[in-house]
Amino acid sequence: MQASVNSLDTLLQNSDADSMEWADGGGAEDAAEMMAILSEQDWLTLKSISLNRDRNWRACLASSLNPRQGEQAEHLLLTLASDQDLEVAFLAVRGIAFYCGINDSMNGPFIDPKIRVSSMHALAKATSGLASRVRRVGSSCGPRFQRQFDLLAAELERAA
Repeated sequence: MQASVNSLDTLLQNSDADSMEWADGGGAEDAAEMMAILSEQDWLTLKSISLNRDRNWRACLASSLNPRQGEQAEHLLLTLASDQDLEVAFLAVRGIAFYCGINDSMNGPFIDPKIRVSSMHALAKATSGLASRVRRVGSSCGPRFQRQFDLLAAELERAA
C-alpha cells in the first residue's frame, strides 16, 4: 500500500467519528488534508480497502470526504451513501446534501446555490437510485434531517 494511503488508513483506524478529537480542528481535518494529495491510484487503493474496514473507519472516511479532493472523493462519498451501516450512510448523505446546496435555517431546509458544488450536484443527479437511498436514510432520522434529505431527494429527481 502506498505511504500516503497507509498513513490515512492508520489515522482512520485510530480515530472515532463520535469523539470530540475527530470533529472540527481534529482528525477529520487531518484526514481531509491527507486525501487532498492522494493520486488516482491512491484513491483506487483507498476505495478497495474501505470494503474491508469497520463501521467506525468508514464513518470517519465519510465525514472527511469533500469535492475539493477531486472526482474520486465525490464517487466514494456517493458509494458510502449505500453503506449497510446507517451511521455511515447518514454521514455520507449529509455531506452529499451540503455539497448539493441543501442548507438549513430556523424556517427549515432550503436550496442555497452559494454552497453548491456543481460537480458534486451533477454527479449526484446522474447517480441512479440515489434519491431513493437518500429517502431511506432520511426515514430513520429525526425530523430536521428528514426534511433536509427529502429536499435533497426532490432536488435529485428534478429535471435539469
